[in-house]
Amino acid sequence: MIAWTDYPLCNECRVWGPVLDSPHQQAPIREVEVLGWEPRCGNKYARIRFEADTVKGVYCIKVGYLYQRPGRAGGVPMIDTSNLQEVDVYAVDHDSVHWDGEHWICDHCNQPVDWS
Repeated sequence: MIAWTDYPLCNECRVWGPVLDSPHQQAPIREVEVLGWEPRCGNKYARIRFEADTVKGVYCIKVGYLYQRPGRAGGVPMIDTSNLQEVDVYAVDHDSVHWDGEHWICDHCNQPVDWS
């Protein structure tokens, strides 16, 4: 699902990818892909993917900051969350891996991937 957000993509919500904003500062309005519910946070947070030119990342943000069209909180309607499913965390977080001779290593976080 495509949505828009003005939520700061900062270190606190970063799963992998660059820190783009500072917390508690106004962030630009961005188009994002909503991946689904964050499995560790119930129905309050969603995983999103943001891609633009050379920037790519996955973040975990409050669902109330995901909108049906470009705009800011309070000025545009929130997305309909009734069809969101829980995210398969390993598929999203480690969608690109390589073998180092001993372990599968995530290309984003450079850490061994535990597939258990």
